[in-house]
Amino acid sequence: MKYTVAFILVLAVANAELLSPKFTQFMQLKEQAGNAVDAVMDVLNGLKQSALDERAALDVSHDEAEAAFAQRIGDLTTIMNTNRGIYDATIANREFVEQEIVNTQNYIDFIHNRFEQIAALVAELQDERCDASLIFVTRCREHYEALTAVELLKQDLNDWEAAGMPVSLAQIKEMGSFNKLSAYTHLFKQQALTSFLSLAEDRESRATAEEIGDDHVDNQRGAQVLENQVSTRDNTEQTVIGKLMVRLDEFVVHLHASMDDLIQAEIRAGRDTVSFIQESEKETHILQVELDRYTAYAAKLENDIVLAHDMEARAERTW
Repeated sequence: MKYTVAFILVLAVANAELLSPKFTQFMQLKEQAGNAVDAVMDVLNGLKQSALDERAALDVSHDEAEAAFAQRIGDLTTIMNTNRGIYDATIANREFVEQEIVNTQNYIDFIHNRFEQIAALVAELQDERCDASLIFVTRCREHYEALTAVELLKQDLNDWEAAGMPVSLAQIKEMGSFNKLSAYTHLFKQQALTSFLSLAEDRESRATAEEIGDDHVDNQRGAQVLENQVSTRDNTEQTVIGKLMVRLDEFVVHLHASMDDLIQAEIRAGRDTVSFIQESEKETHILQVELDRYTAYAAKLENDIVLAHDMEARAERTW
């Protein structure tokens, strides 16, 4: 094989010498072609490297752009969330202002209603005190008239006693002073006059026993009683009138005590009325201060609700 190649080379050299101009030209063309191929390869390699460099640059640029876009998206998302939060805050603010308007108006209505209630209570109390004062005056007059009647009855009894006349239930009931006193029985304790009259009844029953006589089944005892009554007649009459006087004095004490109770009750009622009116005036003053304050607050809320609606509309457009 080696010899064959060497032989071919020898023949080629021999032919080259024979064909040297053509061979030389051929070799030149071959060299030029090789140079051209090298140049093309250099260009291709350069283009390849340029493409690789450009790709790397594009990758870097893409990564940077992507990072920038991500940052921008993040910023925009933050802004959107912030705007959404602002919008939600404006909604909450508007709802708060609306609720404040309702609550404030309700409180103002309560104050006006309370003014009316206080005025009605004071007017009703004054009417009641007016009626009570009339009743008080009437009761006082009745007490004074009853005291006068007691004094008249005492005077009549003293006159009867001075005249030495007997005292009986029927005679007492016929006295004008007693009839006048009877008109005021409601001023005394229950059965007070009945107890008073029982003293005269007791005297009358003794007088009736005196009239029984010896025909009674217990005639002997009746005679003894009659004897005793005859012997002590003057003392018995004096004792009955004395007892009546004591009872009338008790009536006087009772009437004075009852009148003192009436006066004290009227004083307490008047003091309570004055205290209630003073407390009502204090409450009215406090409520008036509150009314002025909340009226001004209500006027402010009217401006706040307009501003709240405007802020809500702007916030809604931003996000």
